[in-house]
Amino acid sequence: MAFHQQGWTVTNVYNVNGDLVLTAQSTHADLAALIADLRTRVGGLEDVPAEDLASLDEEFPGEDAPEAETPGRLTRIAGRLRTLNSASTSAVELARTLETAAEWAGHHIT
Repeated sequence: MAFHQQGWTVTNVYNVNGDLVLTAQSTHADLAALIADLRTRVGGLEDVPAEDLASLDEEFPGEDAPEAETPGRLTRIAGRLRTLNSASTSAVELARTLETAAEWAGHHIT
């Protein structure tokens, strides 16, 4: 399906895995909710060994993590998901989503 935007001016749109959940008006709370959801989804990957899941979970930014670290942490998780020997389609899709969230965070909170 094509998306035609002829004559439109589109800036700062962050399409997160098909769901437009982060915009220029999104808040830190919106990002925190997305991160919590992504953490749950990563933890639920059945084709990733438990030790890798535990390591990935530790990398997610917590409530006490400095906001400036958030983009880097999300980008590292995405990179690790892509390089796992067991990287499935769902892991790669989550990696894309994490990268988009990292881009938004880098632009809007740092």
